[in-house]
Amino acid sequence: MRLFAPVMLIVLTAAIAVAADHLPVYPPVPTVAVVKNWADLLAQPVIDLGGGVRMRLGLEAATCAAGSGVLVYCLTEGFTPPQSGSGEDHLGPARVSLTVAGVRNSRELSMWSRQIADDQHRALGLPLYARMITIPKAGTYVVEIESVPANDFTEARLLATATIVGAGEVEHPWGNLGSPSSLVAEMREESADEALVKAIVISCGFTNFFRAIPTWDGLLPLANLPGADRDLIHQLLPTLLPVTPDSRFNLSRHGEVLMLDSEVPMFFCAGCPPFLVRCWINDQPFVPALGSGEMNGGACFQDVHRVALHCELDPVALKARSGDRISAQILYCRGGWNWSGESVKHLAQLETSDTDPDLPAALLSNRLEFTVP
Repeated sequence: MRLFAPVMLIVLTAAIAVAADHLPVYPPVPTVAVVKNWADLLAQPVIDLGGGVRMRLGLEAATCAAGSGVLVYCLTEGFTPPQSGSGEDHLGPARVSLTVAGVRNSRELSMWSRQIADDQHRALGLPLYARMITIPKAGTYVVEIESVPANDFTEARLLATATIVGAGEVEHPWGNLGSPSSLVAEMREESADEALVKAIVISCGFTNFFRAIPTWDGLLPLANLPGADRDLIHQLLPTLLPVTPDSRFNLSRHGEVLMLDSEVPMFFCAGCPPFLVRCWINDQPFVPALGSGEMNGGACFQDVHRVALHCELDPVALKARSGDRISAQILYCRGGWNWSGESVKHLAQLETSDTDPDLPAALLSNRLEFTVP
């Protein structure tokens, strides 16, 4: 009996050692590096998820102004997007979580399903997935990229981490076109005004005008790797916040209506149109309040090339007076948008799954000026 305890200890120690030998060995968790072009992204280490699925990760920037955001990139091989699932934190074959001041955001567990169109797989280059991480205020934000568990009995594996510092305030934030926005009329036949015959008219205003930022569905490719004949060092990665107006997207004024003409076909639902606006009052940036509103449903339209924004001008909301000069610029967000106070949750209407990967993720209009009557 005296030998029983030592023998059992030896047996248990041997069993633990054998079990440890069979545990999967993962490499150290890498830190996601800042990447600016396709060559930078291709130089990042490959993360093997098994089953032929591999990915490379990159970060748009390590710092940004509070009220703005940063894209996390994921270049994938061998990944087929699921047609159903839960949560809105996907990044291609992985998912993201955010920790602020030691507190981790809880996962959004809403169920969803979609049909993945064949168009999504027609491009020859490897698909690039992305997710916008909104930085609502100054501070340090830790992004964790995890594997997606195969079932309820499998734990997520930490694949990589990234740290983003929010510093200062964004100088000129974007805002939503009032909330709620609703369809007034489809003026194709009813209107005698030639300019409005082919326009979808949307009612909007500057009340409930809150800061917002473009976003993107992490299960739709943001772009595809350019062909080998392209100079990848000089091919910048896509962004959701363009700085140069796109000549294909024009803003003009027609009476009391702001007219958007786009050579790029637009898709949107009337209750949450994918347009953001920023304004200047006498050349001074107008800064919307930080907040959120409600999203409403409504009729959806595709292949739209002209939108008439019937925006009720509220000088009080804009802190403007009669005779003041107001300038406006519109951003068409193909992936929808999010309130700037929300870090991960995706609120606005998503782009269709058959989106053209060669189109930019966001289109910036020209700047239009008018005078308050």
